[in-house]
Amino acid sequence: MDVINITNIIVKNNPAPFAAPLQFEIYFICTKPYAGEVEWRMVYLGHSLDKEYDQLLGSVTLGPFEEVGVEMQFDWEVNPPDPAKLPKRSDFLDNGGLVISVHAEGKEITRVGYLVNHSYDDPELNEDQSEIIRLDRVIRDISKPLVNKKTVLQEEFEKAMVIETAQNTNGGNGETFNAGGVGDISREQNFHGQQMIEEKNPFLQ
Repeated sequence: MDVINITNIIVKNNPAPFAAPLQFEIYFICTKPYAGEVEWRMVYLGHSLDKEYDQLLGSVTLGPFEEVGVEMQFDWEVNPPDPAKLPKRSDFLDNGGLVISVHAEGKEITRVGYLVNHSYDDPELNEDQSEIIRLDRVIRDISKPLVNKKTVLQEEFEKAMVIETAQNTNGGNGETFNAGGVGDISREQNFHGQQMIEEKNPFLQ
């Protein structure tokens, strides 16, 4: 059994201007006493097929944990991606991605991925064929989460792209992920040439 089970993630400001910080509320439980530390990483995937545009937006280390089965929560805010590392306009305005992963003892134990759509706040700008990106007019929209419960070695982080989904609900101004739900087989996505599959599977074990 994994040390950490994510029970809920709320995207607090969504949709939001591209330049706005990314804000999350993360809820989790520790499944057993753990004397070590757990690292959370947030990675922005600027291009669905090219790792060159990946950006580590932030990392947080938590632990040790003594309480078992008690839901814990923390707020996580990171700066938006560096504009200098974005792909060209035609790729940037396509779907990108965001991955929150959890690591313990040198292994990735779980990850939550999101599709990220960028579009202009004016439909006429979306039709403009210019390659110049007007970031002051770009809106970021983070979609429903895709969840992977498989344990993989840290060096296989970029290889493990089979993603299991969990049900999510919209609430207020944020996107809410409810880890107790079950998703349906509905969609295939492609990040870095690896297939990511939503499939019917409970998230919590």
